[in-house]
Amino acid sequence: MMINCKKTKSISELLASSLIFLMIVTACHGPQLMTLKSYEEVAVGQRIDDLEYKAGAPYEKRKSSPDLEEYIYVERVTLSGSRDLFREYIFTISQGKVIHKQIKEVASPSLHFQSQ
Repeated sequence: MMINCKKTKSISELLASSLIFLMIVTACHGPQLMTLKSYEEVAVGQRIDDLEYKAGAPYEKRKSSPDLEEYIYVERVTLSGSRDLFREYIFTISQGKVIHKQIKEVASPSLHFQSQ
C-alpha cells in the first residue's frame, strides 16, 4: 500500500492549524482576572455563578458566619520598579448572591539594597 506523502503532509498541517486555532479561541474565551474595572462592574445582587464566570475562581473563600461567605480576589499593580500595590476585592456572599463588596489596598514597602 502506497501512502501519498503530499496528502499526509497537508492533513498534518491542517490538523496542526486547527489545533492552534482551537487553543487560541479557548484561551480568549476563558475567565479574566479581577481588575478595578471588572470589580466596578459587579453589582450587589449579582449571582456568584456570574461572578466566577467573569472573574474566575476567587483567590480565597472565607466563612465569616454560618450564612455569609467572603470571596476574595487579589490584583497586583506595579507602582514603580520596586513597589507594588496589592488590591483585595472582597465580595460578601449570602444565598448565592453578592450582598456587599469592598476594596482593601496595601502598598509594598520600597526595597533599598546596599552593596558593600
